Amino acid sequence: EMGMAGRLSAQVAPGTGLSTQQGP
Repeated sequence: EMGMAGRLSAQVAPGTGLSTQQGP
């Protein structure tokens, strides 16, 4: 979870695993 990268990743491509918000 990097915060910025995590959020962007979650929005652009959810499921990358970078963000703990919605990433399996």
